[in-house]
Amino acid sequence: MFMIDIHAIIKRVMKQKHINAAELSRKLNIHYSTITGILDRPTIKVQKLIELSNALNYNFFKEIAEQLPYEEPENERETELLKKIEQLIEENKILKIKVEVLENVISKIK
Repeated sequence: MFMIDIHAIIKRVMKQKHINAAELSRKLNIHYSTITGILDRPTIKVQKLIELSNALNYNFFKEIAEQLPYEEPENERETELLKKIEQLIEENKILKIKVEVLENVISKIK
């Protein structure tokens, strides 16, 4: 099972932003012992992580997502649009050739 140490990430961000547990507890309007408990538990609730993201102005979810070893599923609509773009590019090339031929014929007629 793939594990991410979210608490290490939170503590790193706190250090980078020069915010200690006491300051964070004030920002979250919770008791100091509650924040230290959150930082010491092996897991964290999603809602708490959202609150920490807001308090620290940091997207923990993005960092977690970047560490996951999974590829994002391809968007079927995006794939269809890319195929359509390729098709239109090819059609455009053909039309440009036809225009050149017609311009050449017209110039010879004049």
